[in-house]
Amino acid sequence: MPLAPKFAMMICSQVLPILESEPNINKIGAPGPNGHKIIVVGDLHGSLGDLQKIIMDNGPPSQELVYVFNGDFVDRGRHGVEVLLVLLAMKILHPQYIYLDRGNHEDQAITTSYGFKEETKEKYDEQMYKIFIKVFKRIPLCSVVGEETGDGVFIVHGGLFADETVGLKDILTIKRKKYASTLTRRKGRVQSRTDRMLEDMMWSDPWDKPGVTPSDRGSGILFGVDVVESFLRANNLKTLIRSHECIEEGAEYHRVPGNMHLYTVFSSSNYTGGNNFAAILILEDLKSKPKIVRFRSTLPPPRAQMQSSNAVRLQDLICRRHFRLLRTFQESDPSRTGAVSPDTWCSIMAGTLKMPEIAWEPMMAALVGEKARDKDRNILYATFLKRHSMKNYGSKKLEFDDSNTAVTSLYANYDMLKAVFRQWDTNNDGSVDLEEFCAAMTILKEVHGNSSPELQIDPNELFEQIDLDGSGVINLNELCEASRLAA
Repeated sequence: MPLAPKFAMMICSQVLPILESEPNINKIGAPGPNGHKIIVVGDLHGSLGDLQKIIMDNGPPSQELVYVFNGDFVDRGRHGVEVLLVLLAMKILHPQYIYLDRGNHEDQAITTSYGFKEETKEKYDEQMYKIFIKVFKRIPLCSVVGEETGDGVFIVHGGLFADETVGLKDILTIKRKKYASTLTRRKGRVQSRTDRMLEDMMWSDPWDKPGVTPSDRGSGILFGVDVVESFLRANNLKTLIRSHECIEEGAEYHRVPGNMHLYTVFSSSNYTGGNNFAAILILEDLKSKPKIVRFRSTLPPPRAQMQSSNAVRLQDLICRRHFRLLRTFQESDPSRTGAVSPDTWCSIMAGTLKMPEIAWEPMMAALVGEKARDKDRNILYATFLKRHSMKNYGSKKLEFDDSNTAVTSLYANYDMLKAVFRQWDTNNDGSVDLEEFCAAMTILKEVHGNSSPELQIDPNELFEQIDLDGSGVINLNELCEASRLAA
């Protein structure tokens, strides 16, 4: 049950003047052995379990323990409303010991597309959503720890700026309350310098090359460690901490020239049904590197990359890992031809999605499509990724008959099915006959019960569909091919 509407409204009304009184940059004193320590929390994305674990394991905000929550509190997870209200309540109770930075998902346009708006309307109403947007507009944009020490830390959700002359003083000039959305590039509207500054702070990512380039996200930039060094040196700081990207190990470190540092921290474990650690960074003093603490609030589900509570399909994974896949394809294409060989495509898919067991070659035709092939049959990776982009994925009205839906459900339970193969493949020949397959279907029905009516289809009919070569047995490769997850 969500918090009663009158109490949710009360929290928002009390936190608004607190947030409004804060500058664009939260100024936080340096941690030290005789003072407080600081915990930096990355994206939570509606993961109430991860937030609870962080507080239970480390303690509530206090004079000895200061928290910085670095944006993306909502969207994608089931409990964005609860996560936001808990953070706002803590801000009311401990305004000097908890700091909030705005992320790119504290945004009217983004929350309309990625779930938080619908979640709020389901739990409350449209008016409550409008109040949350009012809160988002008042959240500070970033934090600085120990600014006067010469070893200070800049904490921002996304990253740095296309305009490399931007400094802390420029950030203070942004009139943040006028931005319901940080997506400031609109048709017929000239983007101002402050528009671009705000967008870059929320949307940018690091990359492994020098300089800056437009981001493949369509907003923000990609920036190199040389840009990090320049910004930190110009502002008398030593470390940049940012979030914004799902990191499989929860946190990632990049060495920056000049004995400086760059960290990415992500604090939502098993994100959208995936298999990743969450992490926090603990700053105990500014002379030492932050301590990385990795954790999970729940165990990863079986074949976590392949399923969520609603049986996540492979297409969902490609969509979510779009930018990581794109960068890996580009790294394998130093001449920027825009194409990679089929073998390279298979290797990148297996490595980036962390699914080496899957036979990618027989799935290539269904996933890639003819439009993403050049005359030499190499894969045009930008076209392939566009096919699985959020825009295209969200617009597709895929219609499955019962058999196709059942195949998708089986694929989502990859590890379970694989275990069935091992259990029933008594001669270890890597195949399952009809009798063995019926036993596997029985196990799946026992696990899913009536929640998956598509599994009630006649096993003989489903077996015939998956047995693509008509051999009378099926193997794991045939199952992957039969899934046909691409449109």
